[in-house]
Amino acid sequence: MKTYSLWKGYNFSVIQKIALGGLFIALACILNKVLAINYISAVPFVRISFGGIAIIIFASYLLGPIYGMLIGGLSDILGYFIFDIKAYPWFPTITLTYVLLGFCAPILIYFVKKIKNVNVLRIITYSSMFTFLLLTSLYLIICDKAIIFENVYTIDLWIKILFPTLSLFLYIAMIVICELLYKKQKQSAVQIDINIFQLVFVCFILDVFIITLFGSLMKAIAFGLDLFLIILFCQVLTMFFNVTFNIIVLNLLLKVGKKYYQ
Repeated sequence: MKTYSLWKGYNFSVIQKIALGGLFIALACILNKVLAINYISAVPFVRISFGGIAIIIFASYLLGPIYGMLIGGLSDILGYFIFDIKAYPWFPTITLTYVLLGFCAPILIYFVKKIKNVNVLRIITYSSMFTFLLLTSLYLIICDKAIIFENVYTIDLWIKILFPTLSLFLYIAMIVICELLYKKQKQSAVQIDINIFQLVFVCFILDVFIITLFGSLMKAIAFGLDLFLIILFCQVLTMFFNVTFNIIVLNLLLKVGKKYYQ
């Protein structure tokens, strides 16, 4: 049985870690840059990833925060120069988001695993996400104007209705999927050492503070600080989808990888 150290991950050899790191970098590049919705027309600073973030989280948990930093940063840098749209220059501030993600993920998992009460985590996570949704929706409803690349636009009523409605739909869908996964996890023959609600809480915290808040600020520094609120709202809207998809992918990766690192 492999032992786990917070800073070193599981006790793989250096060669094994380098090989696994290269594999995770390649997977994160593909999932973040190729198998993703990149640069949506009017909002070129938003990406919907189908598991790229989950790969970085899993890799950092398996190998430790130092390798997590390298995998997060290198996957973004290589992904940009190989796959990304060249109309936009490479921004180190955006790469910093993925470096921070890879560093913080295993540390957060380490402490969240100490919270054993499923119901406590369920209540904290669901209520926190709903509060986040409510505050951003209320702010959007109150706002009348938006500044995009120094142009002032009126926020139409349909946007004020669509954003909260779509966010609420994704939030409810996430709850349903998480409850189904938790029920399936309890019945599964393969038991991982992290329950679904620990994963939900980890993915939510990482997405809110690193991808949504810190990431929006880093993108605003790259594209223009006047775009911060626009980027933030777009990230909030995609947050519920990303969190749900990351939970599914992480749960699968932890099950598949269990026999290799435990």
